[in-house]
Amino acid sequence: MINKSEDSRIGDSDYGRKALIKLEIGDNKYYLNSDTNRIGVREFLKNKENNWRVIQNANGFANVVTNKLDETSIPGFYFYKNNDWNIKWLKEISKVFNILHFTNTL
Repeated sequence: MINKSEDSRIGDSDYGRKALIKLEIGDNKYYLNSDTNRIGVREFLKNKENNWRVIQNANGFANVVTNKLDETSIPGFYFYKNNDWNIKWLKEISKVFNILHFTNTL
């Protein structure tokens, strides 16, 4: 049975961060997470004539895709640009934190 509630998710994942739809345009890669809901999709489609913009997430990484003119995120719409730079940076910074944690425990 299809869940038709407004806040129902497009995927069956209980928790987000699971790429359900992947999109590649030229050299750019994007993904839409499974916890995206109908309200978010409707808002994105309402703004379909607007250009996409990549804005910062809560951690300061520029990877959130929006098409709102005010360049804010769309609640319930979890669409991201896959930035290889962000992934590499996260790996490097995690190495630094692991080293700092290790030296602080000596």
